[in-house]
Amino acid sequence: MTIRPDIKKMFIRLNNEHFNGEVPDIPVIWNTRMTTTAGYCRYRDVGGLRHHPLNKSARELAPYQIDLSDALFKNLGYDLSKIERTLIHEMVHAFLVHKFNERGHTARFQRMMTDITGEYKNHRCHNYDVENIRR
Repeated sequence: MTIRPDIKKMFIRLNNEHFNGEVPDIPVIWNTRMTTTAGYCRYRDVGGLRHHPLNKSARELAPYQIDLSDALFKNLGYDLSKIERTLIHEMVHAFLVHKFNERGHTARFQRMMTDITGEYKNHRCHNYDVENIRR
C-alpha cells in the first residue's frame, strides 16, 4: 500500500526553495473528486479594483487553496516527482495571482516554470494517464 505524501509539508519546502516564502500560506488538499485534472489553484475576487497598467478596472484576486487530485496520483502510485511538479505548477499560479493579480498560463507563468524546472516547454498541461479513473 502506497501512502499519500504530506503535501502541505511539500508546499512549505517548495515555497522556501523556489518562491522565497512569498506564496501565501493557503490550504493544500487532496481532492477526492478531481479525476482528470492533476491540480488546481483556487482564487477569489477579494473586492476592490487593483491598479494594473493594461487593465485599469482589474478586480483584485487572492489565492485561497490548492487542490491535488487524489485519484490521479493514487493511480500513479503517488509518484513524488509528479506530485512535486504539479504542486510547483499550482504554486506558480498562486504566486502570480498574489504578486501580480495575474492568472492563467501567461508568458510570465511560462518563464517562472522554465526557471524552476529547467525545462523550456509549454507548461500548461500534464500528460498523466487518467483512463482508469475517469467517471
